[in-house]
Amino acid sequence: MNKVLLKYHFLFVFVFGISSLLMAQTGPAGVGSTGTNRYWYQAEELGATLVDGDPINNWLNNGGNGDAASQGSGGNQPNWRNSVAKRLNGLSVVEFDGVNDLLAIPDGELNLGAPQIQRSFFVVFRTGANVTNRQIIYEEGGGIRGINIYIFQGDVYVGVWNTNNDGQGAPWAFQEIHASVTANTAYVISLTKNGNITITGTVEAYLNGVALGTINNIGQLYAHSGDVGLGGNNGGTRLETGTNNSGGLNFGGDIAEFIHYNYALNDVERMVTENYLAAKYGVTLGDNDVYNEDNVGAGNYDYEVAGIGRVNATNLHDDAQGSGMVRILNPTGLGNDEFMIWGHDNGVAEATNIVDIPATVQGRFNRVWRVSEVNAAGNARNVGNVDVRWDLTGLGSVTASDLRLLVDTDNDGVFSDETPVAGAVDLGSDIYGFLGVSQLTNNRRFTLATINKLTSPLPIDLISFEANINDDKVDIKWVTASEINNDYFTIERSIDAKNWEEVLVVAGAGNSNQTITYFDSDYEPLTGISYYRLKQTDFNGEFTYSNIVPVKFIKDAVDGNINLFPSPVQVGETVNVMFENIFESELLVVLRDIQGKEYYSKIIVEVEDGKLIGIPIDMVIPPGIYLVTATSENLIYSQRLIVR
Repeated sequence: MNKVLLKYHFLFVFVFGISSLLMAQTGPAGVGSTGTNRYWYQAEELGATLVDGDPINNWLNNGGNGDAASQGSGGNQPNWRNSVAKRLNGLSVVEFDGVNDLLAIPDGELNLGAPQIQRSFFVVFRTGANVTNRQIIYEEGGGIRGINIYIFQGDVYVGVWNTNNDGQGAPWAFQEIHASVTANTAYVISLTKNGNITITGTVEAYLNGVALGTINNIGQLYAHSGDVGLGGNNGGTRLETGTNNSGGLNFGGDIAEFIHYNYALNDVERMVTENYLAAKYGVTLGDNDVYNEDNVGAGNYDYEVAGIGRVNATNLHDDAQGSGMVRILNPTGLGNDEFMIWGHDNGVAEATNIVDIPATVQGRFNRVWRVSEVNAAGNARNVGNVDVRWDLTGLGSVTASDLRLLVDTDNDGVFSDETPVAGAVDLGSDIYGFLGVSQLTNNRRFTLATINKLTSPLPIDLISFEANINDDKVDIKWVTASEINNDYFTIERSIDAKNWEEVLVVAGAGNSNQTITYFDSDYEPLTGISYYRLKQTDFNGEFTYSNIVPVKFIKDAVDGNINLFPSPVQVGETVNVMFENIFESELLVVLRDIQGKEYYSKIIVEVEDGKLIGIPIDMVIPPGIYLVTATSENLIYSQRLIVR
């Protein structure tokens, strides 16, 4: 993972809840579900409607509650940031100015209703340069009851209090725990509140996975009205001095993710969630780092990390799926201090890889998963056989007997020399399972394949979508791996990536199991930067959108180009980029896959016709389709690259 871009990011975990549920776990990291994961804000989700620098008035909630974090006043709205310099491990953030930016979460489950004994929160954030002034990361309540997390004098504080005699489990005094932090540094803080009606409960905290301390004599937290503040003090809070503060104390940094549960995560769930967020955003955990596939050497399997594990017989988590399509459950030998965590490389989840496959297989997912099976110290363990289930919703027709599980048992990064695992069972609702799998062990890769692309094509229809300047027009090209009930495509264009207009309509192929390439042009492009996207509409009226592609058109501009060779290029080789008829003082050259994941970025100075640079295609770049872009102040040049 890209550690260079992550030097500022900061993550918090707080836990306040009830007993863990033994149901399918589809929440973050495969912990909880929408019934228990009530709030979940992810900065990356804002990219569907915003571009870098846009103000945020509404941050939608992907949790089960549905309440958005919002700000109606334009002068107090934080900004969505997605520039290379601002991303965390390639992911966007919400930037708070430290002056008056604030998002409010409305009164509801967080602060009203019956007295609360336990709950769980996670906040991923990046500190700014100032860690001296008081800055509220999160707060709810006021001077009498509440919770807060803030920075002051180089320390991060977590405070809890219910000072009024409200009934059983109250009052209990304001107490806090804190630890030193430095500017522009990544942290993970975990806080578990186990209150009770006898006021003998505890709060335990962790910093980057390392135990921080314990607060004793904790009871119930009674209702405390007043909107909840994210990135600032929304009405009032209590400080370590014992005094109350009525407003201000705005945060000067970035928030990437916020998660809330309505029950207390156990130690396993906390550790798995910390590892999910650490892998996703590039945090280095100081303890309990039980997922080791999220670094460059392992291949950066940072995406949709989930896991199972066990601390002891009463502290376990043995069923997880998370936001991805893979669910692992029913381990037969899960012992104390054992964990199985997995994540993927963000490759395309469709059977387009027809090269690295065993002889009996016709295609496999380009997406590859990798598993860690270790104890808290990072030593290899064996949790026994597991059931591996695949949610193939939206992937068209599937015959269970066509499916094959591929596991890289010799750990050489190649699947063509492996024996496919058969025996998939149709479990209904587009879920297919391989039962009692023994091949998944520490550090091994795995993926899904089909032996019949006609009856089980495993498509996600769109392979690529491109828009490129060509003289006085914009050429638009897209490729589908297969199509199911596809009526037509619409090319849409926008000047701000928010308001879209129809440019072209192209008939679809209906049903197809073949790769089809489409091409058309916009002969009246907008001057300056504009944005294109592809809308695909089914016969039943349902539709989906592609990624958004920016284009900068300068009328009567000199016709420059970048040329790539060799193309296709093999993993381990270097692709050469030649600049043809381009004269720029500075160009930013970036290599991305078709999902937008960045693998290479470099500023090239004093570019002129014939200048040549090389991009190394190392082992962390999986085979697939990529886009090389060279961006100057006025122009964008791009070419497609195939890696084999």
